[in-house]
Amino acid sequence: MLRVIDSVAGEGSHRLRNAAIAFAGLGIPVALLLTQLVIAASMQRQSRAAVEAGRAAAASLDHELVLREHAVEGIVANAEQILDGRVKSPVDVVSQLRARPEHGGYTLGWLPGYNAAELCSLMGEGAVPARGSESAREMQMAVALTPSFRVLRARGVEIPWPYYISRRGFLYLCPRAADDAFLWSHDLLKRYGALPAPEPVRADRRRLIWSPVYEDQAGKGLMTTLSGLVTHDGQTVGDVSIDLGVATLLERLGHHGLPDSTLRLLAADGVDMLGPAPLRTRVDPRTVATGAPVQVGDAEVVLCRVPSTGWNVAVVTPRRAMLGRALRESVVYGLMVLFMLACFALLLALARALRMVAAISVRDPLTGVYNRRHFDESMRVELSKARRMGAKLGLAILDVDHFKTYNDRYGHHAGDQALRAVAKALGGGLQRLSDLLFRIGGEEFAVVVYADRAEQVVMLGEKLCAAVRALDLPHTGSPLGRVTISVGATLIDPADDGDGERAYKCADAALYRAKEAGRDRVVRG
Repeated sequence: MLRVIDSVAGEGSHRLRNAAIAFAGLGIPVALLLTQLVIAASMQRQSRAAVEAGRAAAASLDHELVLREHAVEGIVANAEQILDGRVKSPVDVVSQLRARPEHGGYTLGWLPGYNAAELCSLMGEGAVPARGSESAREMQMAVALTPSFRVLRARGVEIPWPYYISRRGFLYLCPRAADDAFLWSHDLLKRYGALPAPEPVRADRRRLIWSPVYEDQAGKGLMTTLSGLVTHDGQTVGDVSIDLGVATLLERLGHHGLPDSTLRLLAADGVDMLGPAPLRTRVDPRTVATGAPVQVGDAEVVLCRVPSTGWNVAVVTPRRAMLGRALRESVVYGLMVLFMLACFALLLALARALRMVAAISVRDPLTGVYNRRHFDESMRVELSKARRMGAKLGLAILDVDHFKTYNDRYGHHAGDQALRAVAKALGGGLQRLSDLLFRIGGEEFAVVVYADRAEQVVMLGEKLCAAVRALDLPHTGSPLGRVTISVGATLIDPADDGDGERAYKCADAALYRAKEAGRDRVVRG
């Protein structure tokens, strides 16, 4: 019995191994394919998210910059109206100018009608201008812009200084600097692209100019300047300017950032406006399509143009970070597929195991033929089927002659081997798939077949007797000298109220008579 259990367990293990191999052969490629699809979809989704973030950041920044452009344009318009005489400025600025020989120029003291919190700083180079001169008129205009400068600073706290810089060599700066400060410099003119002399206004020149990024001399960090050109009588006379911190601009961009991405601000020529930490690889917006992901070194970059300035918002995402996120997303789907395939493999193995259990439950563990329990069930099923078909059943009860003596003389192990050989010989003597062989006792077997006449059952019994004799198994405890069987046969007609119990008793009685008659024979019941 233990050997049979080991054999069954081995067969179950073999089937489970086959199921595991099938699972690996089918499940792993499917999981890998799905993983690749999920990774590709995730990479595309991240690229689209970067494009959307870049566009949103560029639009938001452009909106902020346009607001400041409108403010500067309004102040420029006011300045030009004053210069044209449409708005009068009664302030006598020249009378309050003080020479500063140590700086080669002059500064503005206090003006009537202005307190310390309102008045800004005015400083210039050379001699103090004469009353009624063009420089004096321009200075009166600059001072008249003080309320506008104050409003501009109040509305935009990130604007450190609004100011007016004249091509005639003076600066009006708000808020007021320290009394001993002298901030005028020709570097200011160079920084904003201004010229030392009035410049004719060209029709094709833009009135608003954004400067390249520079390091603020007052320690405010990286700056950019918006300048609006002020004209009079067809000449550019100066600039209304405001400074903006790059950190402030980048802070506004940060609201649109992505977890693994960095938002950068590039000038129109691709120079990174961050300065200290530029992009590793130069990206030229003039050659790279905007609004579409491009591979730049080990990162994916999306450029989105800021229309008001010509700058570009760059969304920089390391490819490794994108792939890592895609892998994390794909793991869930891959595990789901593997789990479902594993469940399928387990269900398949369970189904096979259940079939094995079902087979074991109806088989005799020693000989492998059907057992007594299945014999009782089969008799009921086959009689019902024969009754519906109008057919007859043949039943033969077979017993190995003198088997107790065989066990006593040769041992139980040899007896088991003899029973296996007899069962194999009996199975080989059956001809049709519908012929059923059972072991119904220790050395007792039964055969159920479809037959039309009792003679057919008898002939089958004789054939089975001959098959066992042909084994030629020695049996010194038998008068015949070898292993033989005795058979009791009967024919069952379900139409005559034949039932399994009655047929069994009839065939068993015939078997008893066969043994009394000398064994190794068939007797009809």
